[in-house]
Amino acid sequence: MYASTAASVRRVTDLTLGFGSRHKAVSFVLLSFALLFAPLAIGAQHTPVLFVTTMVACASAAISWWPARPRVFRHSAAILLILGLALTAYTALQLVPMPMGLLSKLSPHSADIWTRAALPLGQPPPKFAPLSIDPPSTAIQVIRGVLYVAVFLASLRLALRRDGATWLLGALLLVGIVLATASVLHPAVGASTVFGYYKPLSGTDARHVGPLPNPNHLAAYVNVAFAIVLSFALSADSLRARVVPVTLALLL
Repeated sequence: MYASTAASVRRVTDLTLGFGSRHKAVSFVLLSFALLFAPLAIGAQHTPVLFVTTMVACASAAISWWPARPRVFRHSAAILLILGLALTAYTALQLVPMPMGLLSKLSPHSADIWTRAALPLGQPPPKFAPLSIDPPSTAIQVIRGVLYVAVFLASLRLALRRDGATWLLGALLLVGIVLATASVLHPAVGASTVFGYYKPLSGTDARHVGPLPNPNHLAAYVNVAFAIVLSFALSADSLRARVVPVTLALLL
């Protein structure tokens, strides 16, 4: 009975997600949660949300690549991955304490700030200091870099198959539609807090009260969703099949 139930679940999972393996389906679910959770929960600017999203994205990437068979990717994918890893490592390097003599050669401005930072407290200048003059903020940027690389790795693995790429585009489209709808409903009902829970601290205009209070971030997500649904409309086989994507495109 247990074996038959497990087989049924496996068939439903394969039929629904089309990935052919349970760990890929789990990876897609985790990635979709990260893509949906981050923008709906004030985005990656909110540090607790950033931590949760990064852990979920890392879990998705790890599951999608294990066990992994050798694959041949486009050079553009390898370049993007190397660039993401290099930039994240470069940001992390700025957190490493180094001798003041070396720091003064690499960044005289940072060395000057660290040298004078302890004077008001009557403390001697530190012997070691990092390149960054704001280590907590730099650490947050490192976490963001890890998040970007993890999402890229998980997406790259899922997009190897055409059905995986289609589901991934569908998830991004869903994010855009939910964001757009929530951002319209908040000012329509006169809400001053996001989902009645979080009040933006930056004096957000009443028109921009929503899951992403920053209008530039909101516009970026909506533009991505618009481009995806427009591509669905242009690639449809018939006029009837274009009705829904065209309607969504106009809505966005």
